[in-house]
Amino acid sequence: MNSTFETWTKEEFLTYVMLYAANADSHISAKEQKIIGTKAGEDIFEKMREQFETDSDYDSLQNIIAYKNKYLQSENDVADILREVKSIFFTDNVFSDYEQQVVFLIEKLLN
Repeated sequence: MNSTFETWTKEEFLTYVMLYAANADSHISAKEQKIIGTKAGEDIFEKMREQFETDSDYDSLQNIIAYKNKYLQSENDVADILREVKSIFFTDNVFSDYEQQVVFLIEKLLN
């Protein structure tokens, strides 16, 4: 887990989860970056993108698991994040079987 963990805001956490989801195919497209950047704001997007790029997959999972307890207090909170993740996958107007499985795995991770 990174040393800046305890300083993340809820928006930064959400941005990190969206980056994690967008990277599920090992590539974050320009469209995905634009959508995440628009939702998060450029400063938050850049901060979290830099952090995400330096974290290993294990670190990313540990960050998400740790932060879920801080910011996801209800089923509605989880549903809101899953809705945001799905919006990233719909950038190409296709919600593939692979993307559906990624959403399922993220849902399991967040619950």
